[in-house]
Amino acid sequence: MTESVEKGNFALKLEIFFSTCILEGWKDSIVALQTTGRLSEWLENLGIIRRCIDSIVDKILTPPSKVTWPYTYTRPGYSGKRHQSVPKDWWTEDISEVDIDLS
Repeated sequence: MTESVEKGNFALKLEIFFSTCILEGWKDSIVALQTTGRLSEWLENLGIIRRCIDSIVDKILTPPSKVTWPYTYTRPGYSGKRHQSVPKDWWTEDISEVDIDLS
């Protein structure tokens, strides 16, 4: 995209969206990582795969007392009670379903 079409660089806008929307969300980070399959070499060179993994790991390492339900609201059994604390293993079910080849 050129400046004549719209002000602002498309790559910069895409980077901002990826950083502030995709990588901020638990499920979005996982979905982004899972969709890297066919373009894995290209996305690895751009650092996209590493950033998705880092985002997921950062969320896993968050102490359970600081995890808020928006991380896990899409999980089965979510009751909508925001005052509940999350279980220590809140992330294990989602991670066990990740199917990617990191070789």
